Amino acid sequence: MVDYKWDVGTYFAEKQDFVDAIKTYAVKNGRNIKYLKNDKKRIRVKCMGGKGECPWMTYCGYMETVKTWQLRTIVDNHSCSKEHKVRLLNAKWLSKRLEKIVRENLNVKGLKIREKINRKLNVGVSRCMAYRAKAIASEQVDGSFKDQFKRIYDYENEVLARNPGSTMKKGRYGGELLSVVGRDANDQMLPLAYAVVEVENKDTWKWFLELLVEDPCGEEVSSSFTLMLDQEKGLMQAIQEVVPRVDQCFCFRHLYANFRKNFPGKQLKRLMWKATSATHPQAWELEMRNIKELKDEAFKYLLKILPRHWSRSRFSTIPRCDTLVNNMSKAFNSVLLHTRSKPIISILQDIRIYLIKRWATNRSKIQSLSGDICPKIKTRPNKEYQLTKHWIPW
Repeated sequence: MVDYKWDVGTYFAEKQDFVDAIKTYAVKNGRNIKYLKNDKKRIRVKCMGGKGECPWMTYCGYMETVKTWQLRTIVDNHSCSKEHKVRLLNAKWLSKRLEKIVRENLNVKGLKIREKINRKLNVGVSRCMAYRAKAIASEQVDGSFKDQFKRIYDYENEVLARNPGSTMKKGRYGGELLSVVGRDANDQMLPLAYAVVEVENKDTWKWFLELLVEDPCGEEVSSSFTLMLDQEKGLMQAIQEVVPRVDQCFCFRHLYANFRKNFPGKQLKRLMWKATSATHPQAWELEMRNIKELKDEAFKYLLKILPRHWSRSRFSTIPRCDTLVNNMSKAFNSVLLHTRSKPIISILQDIRIYLIKRWATNRSKIQSLSGDICPKIKTRPNKEYQLTKHWIPW
């Protein structure tokens, strides 16, 4: 609305339409406009620039006969200079202009919003106003947190109707997202289940594991699985109660993070990795002796942790999984980063849509393949075959 020409006789269906037009005009033209009269029948506004001497003013009145508002008077002439700080600019008006930006990037920073508005409109926006405007725009895009929690039972009923095998937690507000991610036949992540809970502790993990074990295969089959743990709160205690026979292993990254707090140093890290990745008990014992020679306290610390939980040399051969780092879970969490600030139903919908698209894509890929071995697995024997050219016969 820069250099906008007001026409006497213009109709406005609602009073708010005229108010929005005045605000937009004031912001885009850098004018400090003030409402002198604002009631159910009339609105009179005036530019207060030039210490109130600017002649610009307009008057809009309500026409009872046609039930609409009409611009009656306009003095469309400014004698003042443009202002950088506009009084009519507020978070509600700004939020409407931010909906597209927030829709494309829900995690956009308030600083970026300020820079964009300053550059585009050449008006000042405070940090508080930028954050309030973003919050209002986010509610318009995804709905408010309060309203979505009110609808959580409706969402549950819809999910159960579409997918009878689903289970949802019946609670008031959720603060944590629990998830279990498996590894599929192509050595890629396979999200199995997820749930929103109020807090992460033994009770919530126990509830989650009981549903997980009961749904797909029962405790007997689940006992043949291997669970890789990331030091989650209460998870180990829950496992001992729900599936005590299941095999467990620790992610090296998290295990070393705790180890490093007391025993830092690259050499200890290298030796610990060698002990972790050792495939034979004798190799593990050799690396442990090296750790003992370097730091006896570090050796004693690692001995307190059963090697079957963290060294390849003692892993069970039943699940045939020798993974040392929980990259699958990290990959799934990275997909969900953009959903963290959203209300609960929006989060659940984003996860559901992501999984549906992923499964559909993988299904399409597998239909075009031949044979019983998946593509990523096929590449491994080929790599080993290429290495045989360096072999020297005896």
